[in-house]
Amino acid sequence: MKKEYFLSVIFILFLHSVFAANPFVKNYTIAEGLPTNKIIYAYQDTQGFIWFATDAGVIRFDGTNFKNYSVEEGLSDNIVMRIKEDSSGRLWFMNMNGTLNYHFDNTIYNEKNDTLLSQLKANFYFIDFYEDNDSTIYFYNSISDIYVLKKNGSEVSKLNFGLNNQRDLSLFHLSKSLDDKFLMWSAIGIYESDVVGDSAYLTPFSDYLIEKAFRVDNQEKTIAFERTGDANIYQGKKLITKHILQSKSKYVNSLAVDSEGLFWLATYDKGLYCHDGKEIIFHLDVDQTQGVMADREGNIWVTSASEGIYKINREILRYQYWATESFEESGIKSLAPTNNGKLWATNGSLLYTISGEKLTRMNLDLDENNLSNIYHFKDNTLITSPIGEELHLIEETLYDEKTNTIKFGTHKKLPYKVKKLDVPSDEKTIYSYINDRLLIIDYDESLNCKVIGLRTGRINNVFVNKDNHLVINAEKNYLVIDDKLSLNLPLQPFNGKTITSHLAINKNYEIYNIIGNQLILRDNQNTYDLTEAFRTQIDYRIKGIEYNENVLFFYTTKTVYFIKDPLKAISQKALELSRLNIDFNNINDIICHDNRLYIASDDGLVSIPISDCVNAVIQIPQPYFYSLLIDDKELALHTEAIKFKSKKSFSINFASLNYSSTPSNYSYMLEGIDRDWINGKNTQVTYLNLSPGHYTFKLKARKSLGEYSPAVELPIMVRPTFIQRTITKITILFILLGGVVLIIIFFYKRKIKQKETDNMIITLEHKALQSMMNPHFIFNALGSIQRYLLLNKAAEAGIYLSQFARLIRQNMNSLKSNSIQIDDELERLRNYIELEQFRMDNKFDFEIEIDDEIDVDQVAIPSMIIQPFVENAIWHGVSSLPDKGKIWIRIKSFNEKSIKITVEDNGIGIKQAKPYSQSDQNLNMGVSLTKKRLQLIGDRYDVKSEIISAELTPGARYPGTRVEMLVPVVI
Repeated sequence: MKKEYFLSVIFILFLHSVFAANPFVKNYTIAEGLPTNKIIYAYQDTQGFIWFATDAGVIRFDGTNFKNYSVEEGLSDNIVMRIKEDSSGRLWFMNMNGTLNYHFDNTIYNEKNDTLLSQLKANFYFIDFYEDNDSTIYFYNSISDIYVLKKNGSEVSKLNFGLNNQRDLSLFHLSKSLDDKFLMWSAIGIYESDVVGDSAYLTPFSDYLIEKAFRVDNQEKTIAFERTGDANIYQGKKLITKHILQSKSKYVNSLAVDSEGLFWLATYDKGLYCHDGKEIIFHLDVDQTQGVMADREGNIWVTSASEGIYKINREILRYQYWATESFEESGIKSLAPTNNGKLWATNGSLLYTISGEKLTRMNLDLDENNLSNIYHFKDNTLITSPIGEELHLIEETLYDEKTNTIKFGTHKKLPYKVKKLDVPSDEKTIYSYINDRLLIIDYDESLNCKVIGLRTGRINNVFVNKDNHLVINAEKNYLVIDDKLSLNLPLQPFNGKTITSHLAINKNYEIYNIIGNQLILRDNQNTYDLTEAFRTQIDYRIKGIEYNENVLFFYTTKTVYFIKDPLKAISQKALELSRLNIDFNNINDIICHDNRLYIASDDGLVSIPISDCVNAVIQIPQPYFYSLLIDDKELALHTEAIKFKSKKSFSINFASLNYSSTPSNYSYMLEGIDRDWINGKNTQVTYLNLSPGHYTFKLKARKSLGEYSPAVELPIMVRPTFIQRTITKITILFILLGGVVLIIIFFYKRKIKQKETDNMIITLEHKALQSMMNPHFIFNALGSIQRYLLLNKAAEAGIYLSQFARLIRQNMNSLKSNSIQIDDELERLRNYIELEQFRMDNKFDFEIEIDDEIDVDQVAIPSMIIQPFVENAIWHGVSSLPDKGKIWIRIKSFNEKSIKITVEDNGIGIKQAKPYSQSDQNLNMGVSLTKKRLQLIGDRYDVKSEIISAELTPGARYPGTRVEMLVPVVI
């Protein structure tokens, strides 16, 4: 294993000086979401999160999302120097100002919410802690302050070494020996110490002058760097390996050991080194390197005080990589095999051959900038051209291993402009096209070119199919046999579509890349859509395809995907989609050659063993809940169930721990709501108005179409709102029932009261009629008729009798309804007044005025409401005058629901008429009944009604009377 990556990395060391375009190295800075470019330390906790200590707080990273914690979130200082987790799951932050914080259960603890932290404070920042088997923690700094946090977390003490100047120790590391004694690794040597109470007694056991010491993770071993730069490994205090490492710098800030036992050194002035225990095998020039860490997926994380964070892909030591410096600072545009086991490559202007780790440039300037087509004939003739330009032909190309040069013969430039090239297996013809013309070039001494025009439009592509026939892809698809065109009937379903690329797997099957988003497998009769199962997993168009030993490779601008045994689609078996754990900057071409996959991109050229691709172990991402929102307000994440009231919107943001280049896909469901798992790339789901009850949100994650992770669960309890509680519903039900009962009782009583009112109104109407038909009036009327007859005034008697009969009829009709139109009421009133005039020999005059706004034919008022007051004005007002009297009746509009009626007379007035009115019981009863009727009708129609009586001209001899009535308009 080590030999394999050692050989490949030697070449990298030669070429590597600028890593910005290296596909194996990714740089995170402010531009990628960091709050600062000064990153001091890196640490991965037991959950899998990677934490970074910075001068702007701490950062938690899951592979996609950065989450920043600063003093605003509870830190005691924004400058954090170290991070480390204890056995209880507390993640400790060691701050520049000598304070400590820790993160536990999604909460930052400080002196306010954990008072013990006020005692864990030093004058210089802590650089690490040692945790004993009994969970007692010893925090220490470089000036040898050691604070002890007891195992139960209830007591803090400080160790005293009994030295005159304890700071002379310059403590680098604290560990324990096999006999359970403390080992203190300091600038003046290595000391052994017994701790008794709060005191420690030092005994030197080594006089090595230590520059730095580091604990090897998960091992009770210490690597100590001497001032000479040599590093030794100790098991406890026993020296087990001497001079295992040689640092090229005196400023080693951090050390990490990866899963394969390689040592990674972060040096402040010389960058990052990788050492296999014998020699340096990799170097990355990082400015002001601070820390280095190996994560559980094998990636290496490097922190810089000026350049942010670097993630180094774990495969950087396994795969061959030629950077752009090897190709005159250009990427590789195209690849093609030679006929002698080598590989051709071009950067667009120059040609190269690759054999194993050897890269050789052809010393031929073709004066081109965009070479793309390459084909090597069996006779060692090479043809190449840019797309749409003239074809170059180079004869007798031959690689000379002794001189490591490419020899060649005649170079010709053929006068044929071509786009893509394809050559059948017999190599007798070169096929190409330009615009709407097919080019058929004879590969012989003549190099004649036959041009066939396509009348139906431009040509998209030409290729030789599995039957060794030429296919033209245009608006329609054609076969070319013996230079004659015929419709390609099997490809008619793809008419109008561009076949971007084509690959004949064998004599029976071929694959078409349709428009870059559909891969079609075809045999002689059927087609199978390979992309149907995974189309949503690919974010970019498919640029090209390659096939090798039952594995289909295809690439986008960003990465390479592969499917094992794509022929399983024929039997409708599920396909397994995988992808490389590398992101590239614009892939231009891929080729399988000599059991390796070569990837040409703007980053240069990468060579990967195909077995490594196919057999790579996919790390399953770990899903987790990123944040919870209730009505857009973030909710604290804790281990217990999430509780909230119904009628609120509930949003779950989730993510996964995934430090590879392959993005995560998710599957989730809310038990109680969703019947099946919901799949996709979305990382947020919102639920509205969940019914009260208990739910469980389940979340899984995977890469591409790989295996899903175990589901993580979030218990949710939706509490009912006040209105949704059972007791509230019962109370509301009783209130509603009580209200209904009260309403029924109210309307029942109202109906009874209304009936009583109606009956009373009817009774009063009858009594009013009786009052108007009193014996005095009838006797006087009949007496008047008799008098006319005795005086032989038969005509007058007839008129009077007719009017009297008419009045009787009108009064009787008034009983049929409780209301009467004003016009009819006034007609009856005139009839009555004229009878009285007739009887009293025109003793008085009368006048009726009606407001123009009142429609007398439409507006109705209570019947028999005016006559009692007119009768009172005649009998008790004007009849007693020595002279002729007058009565005025005025009707005016008051509002929409009522009118005002005024009856005035110039009679003797209220006071003088009182003796007469007291003796006339019928007349008094009529006025009284009218007042009661008016009040009842007003109450019934919810309209104000009133009757006001007063003297017309108070103080006069005959003051007269005015009666004002506010009368409801009856509907």
